[in-house]
Amino acid sequence: MVNKFKVITLDIVSVVLTIVAFIFQNVGFFAGAWWKNENEVGTSEYGMTELRICQIWCVDRSVLDIDGGREWIFAVRVFEVFGEIFVWLALVLAILTVTVRRRPIHTALIYIHGAAAVFIAVGVFIFLGFQSKLNEGLDGTGSVKYPFSLSLLGGITCMVTSVISGFGLKKHLLEWDDDDDDE
Repeated sequence: MVNKFKVITLDIVSVVLTIVAFIFQNVGFFAGAWWKNENEVGTSEYGMTELRICQIWCVDRSVLDIDGGREWIFAVRVFEVFGEIFVWLALVLAILTVTVRRRPIHTALIYIHGAAAVFIAVGVFIFLGFQSKLNEGLDGTGSVKYPFSLSLLGGITCMVTSVISGFGLKKHLLEWDDDDDDE
């Protein structure tokens, strides 16, 4: 088969890091609350898939509900959903880079990882910038929980994987000739 790259170590590293980023982002997105406040009334939680507010009594709400002054939570969710979509695409492309081994797939993988990293990072930074406002109107104090950290790690891993995939593509292009094939 002509015009295929040989599988190199950087390709395998890229696949492994893609799987790690996929796990971090999925657990961070679906595992539970990013922020939690515990008080006498109950536990208020804000996550990507849940929204529970306890003031006088507890109310479970749709994640699509937009409270006045808390629209930024919806924005965080939108960015994280796009990050999630790009992480899924990156996983598929990473597997294709070691099976199909064509330059356009390698190139797409670099950009998809970069896009996932950007969307996740923007969501994380918006959350970090506004999360202190979640305590307004609630007794006690709230804190950021581990799913947030895992999502942050997923974004960082996507950034690193994008760079490693870029170095892998560069190495392929420097060493490649038309006679590279596995047969």
